[in-house]
Amino acid sequence: MLWSIGIIILCLLAEHLTRIALSEFIELTYNTGAAFGILEGVPDITLILSAVACLIMFCALFFMKLDKFERVGFSIMLGGALSNLLERILLGHVIDWIPLPFIDLNFNIADVEISLGALIAFLSVLCKKP
Repeated sequence: MLWSIGIIILCLLAEHLTRIALSEFIELTYNTGAAFGILEGVPDITLILSAVACLIMFCALFFMKLDKFERVGFSIMLGGALSNLLERILLGHVIDWIPLPFIDLNFNIADVEISLGALIAFLSVLCKKP
C-alpha cells in the first residue's frame, strides 16, 4: 500500500518538475475545460467532476481488493488526476504544454498518466483468469 502512495507522489512531481525543467523550450496553453476542451467555460463543473473522479479512484485504490497491476494502474491514474485537480484548484485551469499539431490538441504529462493508468488497470482486468 505504501508503494501506491509513492507512485502517486512520483506522478504528481513528474508533471510539474518536467514542465519547470523545460520551461524555456515549451509553449503553455491553459485549459479551463476537461479533456479535448469539453466543458470549456464552466470551470466549476469541471472542478467538481475532477474532485469526484479523484475520490472514486482513491476509494477504489484504498478500499477495494485489487491485484498488483490494477493497483499500479489506479495509482498512476490517481497521481495524474490529482495533479490536474491541484492546478484547477490553485490556478483555475490546467496547464497543457505538449502539442499535437496535426489535430490542434495540447496535453500534459498528467493526461498521459491518467490514460496510461487506465490502460494498465483495464488490461489487468481483461487478462484475469476466471
